[in-house]
Amino acid sequence: MKYLLIWLLLFTTITITAQELSAYQWQNRLLLVVASNKESEELAAQLALLQEDKEGLKERKLIVFQIVQDSYAKGIEVPKKWHKSTLEYGSKENTDDKLLVHLIGLDGGLKRTWDSPVRPNVIYSLIDQMPMRRAEMRRRGKTRH
Repeated sequence: MKYLLIWLLLFTTITITAQELSAYQWQNRLLLVVASNKESEELAAQLALLQEDKEGLKERKLIVFQIVQDSYAKGIEVPKKWHKSTLEYGSKENTDDKLLVHLIGLDGGLKRTWDSPVRPNVIYSLIDQMPMRRAEMRRRGKTRH
C-alpha cells in the first residue's frame, strides 16, 4: 500500500516522461530540482550548491534534472537547450515560486522532498544511510564517514 501511494504521488506530479525516469531505475539515483521559472533565485542557489561537489554526486550515482514549467534539462549546468516533456512533475502546481527538490532512489521510489535549497551533505547523509548505498560502500571498501 505504501508503495502504491508513493507511485500515485509520483505519477500525478511527473514532468519528465515515465520512460525517461524508468531508464535510470536500478542504475542511478535522481535529484529532481523543480522551479516555477528559469530565473528563480532558489533554483540558482540550489544549482550553485550542487556545483560545489560534483564528485559527491558522481560517487552516489546521482543525476540532477532541472524541471521548469513544461520543460526539463539534465545536469547541474545552466542548460542551453530545454527538453519538452509530456507528463508533469509539479512545476505547474508550483505556482508560489517555491523550489521543490525530490530525491528518487535506485528503486525509483521517492525518498525525500525539500521545499528550499538543500546542501549536498544533507542529501548525501540521507543517501549514505540507505541499504543499497551501504552495500555499494562495502563493495568499494569504504567506511562511513
